[in-house]
Amino acid sequence: MRPVFAVSTISAGFCALSGASLAEEEDKGKEKAQVEKKRRLIDNEGLDFFRPVAYLFGLVYDKFFPPETKMLLPQALPDEWGGVKRTLVVELEETLVKTKFMNEVYKIKIRPEATSLLAKAAELGFEIVVFSVDPAAKVDSVLPSINKQQLVEHRLYQEQCTYKNGKYVKDLSRLNRDLSKVVLLDCNPSSWEYQPENALPVTRFKGKADSQLIEAEILLEQVQKNGIEDVREVLAKYHAGDSFEEMFGAEVGELRESRVRAFRQQRKQNKKNKKLGLVPRGTRRIIDQIMVREQKKAIASSKSASVKDDETGEDVGSSGFSFGENE
Repeated sequence: MRPVFAVSTISAGFCALSGASLAEEEDKGKEKAQVEKKRRLIDNEGLDFFRPVAYLFGLVYDKFFPPETKMLLPQALPDEWGGVKRTLVVELEETLVKTKFMNEVYKIKIRPEATSLLAKAAELGFEIVVFSVDPAAKVDSVLPSINKQQLVEHRLYQEQCTYKNGKYVKDLSRLNRDLSKVVLLDCNPSSWEYQPENALPVTRFKGKADSQLIEAEILLEQVQKNGIEDVREVLAKYHAGDSFEEMFGAEVGELRESRVRAFRQQRKQNKKNKKLGLVPRGTRRIIDQIMVREQKKAIASSKSASVKDDETGEDVGSSGFSFGENE
C-alpha cells in the first residue's frame, strides 16, 4: 500500500504543480493581452494622457482669448471662364501621407493615389490648399514629397488653426472662400467641427495601402463634371451613406467598382512580384542607367591613380546607392 500511497502523493503533487503552472501561464497570457490592448489604443490615439490636460487648458484659453476672425487667404482668383473656382482643402498627416521622425529626418510613406488625387484636382480646376494641424516646419519638410509638380497653391499650418477645447479646429469660414465651393479632405473629425457639411472624410492612413483616395478622386470629378453649384449637397448624401450609383448613376457606380478592382489587382500583382524578386515597371530602366554610370566611374578610376582627399588623405570612393518603393 505504501508504494501506491507514494505514487498517489507524487501524482497529486505533480497535478497541483501543473495546475499552478497553468494558472501562471493563463495570468501571463491575460497580462500580455491587456498590454497589447493598451498598445493598440495608444496606436489608434484612443488613449492620450495629455488630452484631459489640453482640454482644461483649452477651456481657460477660450475664456480669455476669443477665436481669431482674420481671413487667412487672399481673394480667390476666377477660373478660366471667369467663374468661381472650387477649393480642395487637404490635411497632410494620416490623410495623404504617414510620417515618422527618425535620425533627424522624416520618413515618409505616401498613401496610394495621393499624387494622382492632387493632379486630378488641379486638372479639374480646383484650387488646392494644404491646411494642416501640424507646425509649419513639419509641413514644409514633408509636402515636397507629394507636391513635386507644385500643384498646391496655399499652405496653412497649426498656427492658423483655431484652438478650441484643447483641439485644433480648421475654421473654413476664415479661408475667404465661398463655402458652397469648398471641400475639406481630412481624417480627423475635430478638424471639421465648425463646418462638418464641407467634410469629405477618409480613414486614417497608418501606412497600409487602401483605396480611400480613389473614391475621393471620383467624387471631385463628378462634382466638376456635373457642374454642381453647392458641393455640400453631394457631401450630405455621401455622409448619409449613399453609393456613387445612387448619387451619380449606374455608370459612375461601375466606374468606381472597376477602379477599386484594378487597384486591388495591382496590389496583388505587386506583392507577387515582390515575392518573386521582380522589380516594378520602370525601375529596371533606372537601375540599368545607374549601373552604366557606376561602371563608367569604375573604369575611369581604374585608369587613374588612387585619389587622395586633400584634407584627410583618405581614398575617395564612389558613393553607394539603394532603391526603395512605397507599397
